[in-house]
Amino acid sequence: PAGDIIYYSSIMDPNGRESVIFEADLKNNDFFASKFIGVVVGSHPFMMSESEGLVYKEATNVKIDGESILDVLNPVDDSESDSEDNDNGVNNLPTQPVGSTGSSNQYEEPVDYGRIEIQVFSADYYLGDEPLAREGHRDWKQNNWTVSLPAGRYKILAFSRDSTKKSEWYTSSSSGNAFTWEDASIVEINDSNLTGLNIELGEAPSSSISGYIVDSSSSTNSVGWAEITLHDPDDEDTIYWPGDFRREWEPNLNKHSTNYTANVPVGQFKLKMEFFDGSYLTQYYKANSDGTFGTSNFDDADTLDTSQGLANINFELKSAPTGTLKGKFVDSETGEFSGEWYSIILRNANQEWGEWRHLNPEIDPSTKEFTAKAPLGSWKVMADSWPNYPESFYTGATSKSSSNWSDGLIINVTEGDTISDINFIVDFQESKSFNYGGFNSIEGTVSANNEPVARANVKLRSLDWVIFAESQTNNDGEYAFSNLPPNIYILTATPPSGVDSFIQYGESSELEVDLSGGGKSVSSGTTLSNKSLVLTSANVFGRILKPDGNPARYVHFWIFEDTNGDGLFDWASGDGKEYDGQTDANGYFNVSVDVSTYGIEFHLPPDLNGIEPISTSSFTINADDSKEKDFGTITLSKTSKTISGTVTRSGNSPVSNGHANAWRVDGNGWAHAEIQSDGTFTLDVSEGEWEVMIDPPWEGGADWQYTGKP
Repeated sequence: PAGDIIYYSSIMDPNGRESVIFEADLKNNDFFASKFIGVVVGSHPFMMSESEGLVYKEATNVKIDGESILDVLNPVDDSESDSEDNDNGVNNLPTQPVGSTGSSNQYEEPVDYGRIEIQVFSADYYLGDEPLAREGHRDWKQNNWTVSLPAGRYKILAFSRDSTKKSEWYTSSSSGNAFTWEDASIVEINDSNLTGLNIELGEAPSSSISGYIVDSSSSTNSVGWAEITLHDPDDEDTIYWPGDFRREWEPNLNKHSTNYTANVPVGQFKLKMEFFDGSYLTQYYKANSDGTFGTSNFDDADTLDTSQGLANINFELKSAPTGTLKGKFVDSETGEFSGEWYSIILRNANQEWGEWRHLNPEIDPSTKEFTAKAPLGSWKVMADSWPNYPESFYTGATSKSSSNWSDGLIINVTEGDTISDINFIVDFQESKSFNYGGFNSIEGTVSANNEPVARANVKLRSLDWVIFAESQTNNDGEYAFSNLPPNIYILTATPPSGVDSFIQYGESSELEVDLSGGGKSVSSGTTLSNKSLVLTSANVFGRILKPDGNPARYVHFWIFEDTNGDGLFDWASGDGKEYDGQTDANGYFNVSVDVSTYGIEFHLPPDLNGIEPISTSSFTINADDSKEKDFGTITLSKTSKTISGTVTRSGNSPVSNGHANAWRVDGNGWAHAEIQSDGTFTLDVSEGEWEVMIDPPWEGGADWQYTGKP
């Protein structure tokens, strides 16, 4: 129907390349492209606006109910597709919505100019060696550059380390392209400054690589964030960086996936992976003859030809000699920390601006205590949690942390040893919002029952889903977001997790704030104040704990109207009420429901293995004696039954690796276990009907496959 929005995600071909990604819309039965990039469907390309240019991209045919989506949305007469006016089969599709004014108030994502280095060479000779001067391009959002030079004759190279841009020399010719020193224009500097030496970088051919990153001692260990670089096979110091390096976040496991993808320049390279937290030894890619991956020697590394997409570029990492740090991060006034994440950073013990090492802490979601591997040596330890807790140095287990490097205590990390009570007691600061390039601000308060709420979580997003920001209220319940460009913003607030006085309160209603007419300069910036967010009073609430007493996070709940008490949703009524949500990081849940009789189901996430499901229960909310339902604390129990068996090959020899997975047919239970070396497995399950399936190992190769049913 007109007005509906159709979203399509990316479709990947066997080499991992993106084939389709776009957002389409119908207005007045006319098709137009509104976001992302262009695609080609079959032989007919869609045309889409990307900033002010048009992009075409080859794709597989996409169909709806057997018909090409192009034919569904905007039919093309194939007999005309080869005409001079339409030689590519391109429909003349408008590049912005019908009725749109193309307002300049709409936020545009800044262009990423990538890793560019300005290199200066002599205009009289070129030996292909080091430049006379170089200046790194430090701000990815800006395309201007400046280099200070004495009087002389020079040639200028914009050297790109980005896989999607070519390196080009400055030229004054109308063609605008110079890829060699010989084709570059001479720049003469006398006593005055030269400006307007603009260099336009073209797109470079790129490809993709993919693989996995695992700890060689255990594939289940969490591996932190690494830097992966590409090197000239004959010169390790000539470095290129991949574009769009990705590892998906797995929220149920609270860690990054072991699989990665990256865009890389086309050519021949050696790959290097380095961990600046010191947790793993630096490794180069090599496919060893014994089926393992990796080498510590650059000369021994494999040279890869990236002219085609490459898969199975795997890294199996070896742990570096480390010690362990343990401690916690708390607010100096409340003694608690209600956020999800904070950073732990090692600083040089002898030089304030010496070496930094960003660690990869594992933070317990309930206690907020951290454990982190640390490289050997003497360090000062710093922590922060943007935007409300600034960089602060460890000064002692019970003393307030300091913002000054000189006040930090020195710790000595030795191999295999653990240093406990590295505690940070940090002062709260009002949000210093990320700079989105704007000059406008939104300020307000969060309250519950007419009282200000300290440390409430406030989220902001733009109506077009481009800008996201988070903050917390101060002790007076006040919040502020600054540096906002003109746009319409949506704000919500949630109570601080785990604070008893707010257990019965849930998320506020959405507040829309119109800053579309906001200023575009410092002098014209607008501040909208007194934007109040009120937490809703929940009348259904409780907490869920695992058998070991830790919070059961991300347990989904579904509340459905059940007026006849049969345990089923009132589908027949046509207007039955239903609500859903999930427990937070501390196991709490709450929601506000209308007066009626309900059933509630809890659905355990797959990572809660070997746990008995929670039975469906019913409750009534009315205006008299049952105004609220307090479920109290629900403690989950371990399962009491097992499913066991053996996995064998067709010749009855045991399968010695892989996984057994099971799910309860009614959806109320999950179980998984590793297949042992003798082929046996044992699954901890609850009473009920189950289906069991086996899978090869999640990482590495496998010499077996099962294609049958569960």
